[in-house]
Amino acid sequence: MAGTTGTSSIKNMVDIDGALSSNVDGYEGFGILYSQDFSFSTTIGAGAGGLLDTSAQIKATPLVIKIASGVYIPTMETHFIQGTPFLKINIAKLANVNGTNQLRETILFENCYILKMSPSNDVKTAMNYNTLTLRFTKYTDTLYAYDDITGGLLGKTESIYDFSKNITA
Repeated sequence: MAGTTGTSSIKNMVDIDGALSSNVDGYEGFGILYSQDFSFSTTIGAGAGGLLDTSAQIKATPLVIKIASGVYIPTMETHFIQGTPFLKINIAKLANVNGTNQLRETILFENCYILKMSPSNDVKTAMNYNTLTLRFTKYTDTLYAYDDITGGLLGKTESIYDFSKNITA
């Protein structure tokens, strides 16, 4: 409903090299993302002078995503079997801002190799889905802020890390 404030329905969508599809306006090249999991870690030790050593390498766990089964699964299986990466996996987290779907966060993973594919079936809902476990080399997280009254974009912030070079961009 137009004219409402705040955020109400959040949809998590994913684009895997343009292989998926949906009927969500503006995100027709994305599929529904049921879940995602990954984390970062580093070791920071205190030096003799009490200063923290922040030069340790940042490490990431593999990205684990759950997506609905579809006609694109054989293409993904081929990538897995041949060991070829997906160039980009883009997760778009949408929020209902003032009655329209707006981006609240995008997470871009680059050079993604499938480590594991797990087809499953949810016996409660009879939904078929696949869980993909992927290794990635570059990560970009972008967060967007909106005015609750007008729905206008207030700004965005971004974090980029290239694991292959151990640097922020």
